[in-house]
Amino acid sequence: MPEYKTNWRSSAAFVLFLAVLWIPLIGLFFGAGSYSATNENRNAAPLPTAGGAGFTAYFHDHFGFRRQLIAAQALFKIRVLGVSSSPDVVIGKQGWLFYSGEGSMDDGDPTLWIDLFERRRKSLSAHVLFVVAPDKQSIYPEFLPSSVRRVSSETPMNRFMQAVSLRPGMQVLDLRKPVLDAKAAGFQVFNRTDTHWNGRGVYAAYLAIAAAIPLTTDPGAVYGSVYASGDMAKMLGLGGYWMERMETCLPTRTRSATSIGEHRKLVLIGDSFAEPLVPFLAQHFETTVVLPAAGLKENAIVAGPRDLVIFEMVERKLNAPPPSR
Repeated sequence: MPEYKTNWRSSAAFVLFLAVLWIPLIGLFFGAGSYSATNENRNAAPLPTAGGAGFTAYFHDHFGFRRQLIAAQALFKIRVLGVSSSPDVVIGKQGWLFYSGEGSMDDGDPTLWIDLFERRRKSLSAHVLFVVAPDKQSIYPEFLPSSVRRVSSETPMNRFMQAVSLRPGMQVLDLRKPVLDAKAAGFQVFNRTDTHWNGRGVYAAYLAIAAAIPLTTDPGAVYGSVYASGDMAKMLGLGGYWMERMETCLPTRTRSATSIGEHRKLVLIGDSFAEPLVPFLAQHFETTVVLPAAGLKENAIVAGPRDLVIFEMVERKLNAPPPSR
């Protein structure tokens, strides 16, 4: 009868193979290393009802040690292969991340938005100000990877502002210059791992908006910081691993006694860039209504002769045609 000898390396490899197969399932049972919404910048698939579909999606979002395995895969792609682990994130120089989703790196025709802005302005019996927040690459192009280069020196935003200048009565505020001025003064105005401006950028934007309205400002802000992962670090699967010190700011006081336009109503319609502006702008008004751009309802704006309506949008939105409705 033949005698078989077991190689210890083969046995170890077999045990390791079984462990790799079973550890995620065991981790799911005990809730080890499970999904965290704050780490991936999205919502997880819910637990399906008895007999319902969707268990595969639930397992993909909740298998054991998901966070650690995804982070290991992302680090391998970035550090070893030199590629991004997300199609919407570009790895720049010196640890800077740039958002490439929503056509932000495209060269679209932003003038298509002008007619929509004009209709909005004429439909409201109020002072209407359109505000465009800059994309990160417009402020820090020097940190883009060498592989990313603009085909034309004339940016879509420049073409848009040139077209706006031919429309009398339309007030559009391009926030690139005040934010670039703050950068030139030695401040970091965007977070490295996030798509958004930080406290310094927010305050520079607020002063520019107040000057355009105009409002009498009481310059001053209280700055702080949090150590966290930006939204693009989370898109890469590195939420909680790739972190930075993010500067925040709030007004020095909640209401300005020297404000012009007290007892007026402000309606601010915008995206996530508008959110940190609210504490600064609201101090000048008795009533402030904040609406998401995607959820705008005309009856939510009660416009009076002294009301102010601010429409804010980020620069990259101009690269795609405006919504049909």
